[in-house]
Amino acid sequence: MVAGEHEWERIARDLLGKIQRGVYEPGAQLPTESELRVEYGVARNTAQRALTWLVGKGYVAPRSTRGVFVRSYDRQLVSAGLSAESREADARVEVGVVEPPAEVAARMPGLTEVWRRRAVRPGHLVDAYIAPELAERVPELRGPKALGDPHAVWLQRAGLEVEHQAVFVARMPTIEEEQLLELLPATPLLEQTSTVADAAGRVLVVRVDLYAGDRTALRANLAP
Repeated sequence: MVAGEHEWERIARDLLGKIQRGVYEPGAQLPTESELRVEYGVARNTAQRALTWLVGKGYVAPRSTRGVFVRSYDRQLVSAGLSAESREADARVEVGVVEPPAEVAARMPGLTEVWRRRAVRPGHLVDAYIAPELAERVPELRGPKALGDPHAVWLQRAGLEVEHQAVFVARMPTIEEEQLLELLPATPLLEQTSTVADAAGRVLVVRVDLYAGDRTALRANLAP
């Protein structure tokens, strides 16, 4: 035992070592609190604290009343381009007029209201903020029906020549985002913010994609 280390820390460190060595493989169940209490000769709340620490750090995940399991990663490859598949397929779609958040307003100066299309499904949230003039040109963007085509197709139908740029960051989610994306504890997000501007440089769409970091791998085609 390391000097100054608590009993729960010793147990957590031992379990983590077994996870990292493959003694407990991804998807494997860890010993229960009662089993740890007997194995390490500690009180139950000490065993519970060790498991809680591992959950909080994202190494393991609880499954209702079944116990605690080593996290596994089954990442889906997703294209980061606007021409990819529809982001609204199989999603819950919400459409309405909103005040743009500060980071969106900074990219769409002068607009105090925009149309927002929100598509939510486990592990992926898309907020597309659309300039009113574009929403008027493409009425489907204002409708509640999920769009079967990607955003690039709708822009082409509007006769727009556009420039698409994207910025990628990794960050921790807000409480609301954790709930919407059904995230496990300590799961980071991949955030893709895309801006679509017309030939005059006016930003018509700002799209913010949030991906669960444990379920997504992003693919992007890079210019030479």
